[in-house]
Order: sequence, then C-alpha cells, then structure tokens
Amino acid sequence: MKIVTNYKLQITSFLFLAILLFPVFVFAQADQSIWAKGIVPCKGLDCSVCDVFELVSRLIRLLWSGAALVGTVAFMYGGFLYWRGKPAEAKKVLTNVVIGIAIAFLAWIGIDTIIKLLITQRFTGPAAEL
Repeated sequence: MKIVTNYKLQITSFLFLAILLFPVFVFAQADQSIWAKGIVPCKGLDCSVCDVFELVSRLIRLLWSGAALVGTVAFMYGGFLYWRGKPAEAKKVLTNVVIGIAIAFLAWIGIDTIIKLLITQRFTGPAAEL
C-alpha cells in the first residue's frame, strides 16, 4: 500500500469533505432554519410590510450562516498553516478571522436590534414575533 504524500491532494480532499459535511452540523435544527421555511415569507402578491421585515430577518440569518462557514474554513486554513510550520502567517490569518467574526457578530446585533425596535413600536401581529 502506497502512502500518499501529495499535499495538494490531501488538502483538496480535506476541504472537499469539510465543505460537504459542514452544513449537516450547522443546519442540524432544520425546523428553525430558513431552509425549512424558505427565504420569502409570503406567496404571490399578498405581501405586507410585516413580510418585508421577515424577509430581512431571514436574509440576515442566511448571511450569518455563510459568515460562519467562511470563518470556519479560514480558521481551519490558519490551523493548517500553523501545522505546516508557518506560525507568523498562521497568527495573521487567525487574528483576521477572529476580528472578522467579531465585526460580523456586532453588525448582526446592531441590525437585529434596529429591526426589533422598529417592529415592536409600529406593528402587531406576525412581525412582532421576530
């Protein structure tokens, strides 16, 4: 049995499996995810202002999921660089990943707070439950 020493093949295989298997763990609670409900909350032309806020909320959740996926892959890349013996480059990548996730999280908190303040002050009904 020949041991594979081609690092490009190993990296490609690892990233392929990580990308293939990662959504299973992220979207483990499918009933609460946007994938179970769909992104657009209304059908046809019977949309209201409440549906616009629901759409924005679902898009934000979708973008947050994408940011988590990109952050995870970048974090894995930083760990790989550290493992390959490039600690200075790995530290730079890992620092940028942590800063990026912190910025995305703070932006999400700000937008979510603004949406909830607008909805609870002006609307009642389904939109007030966001």
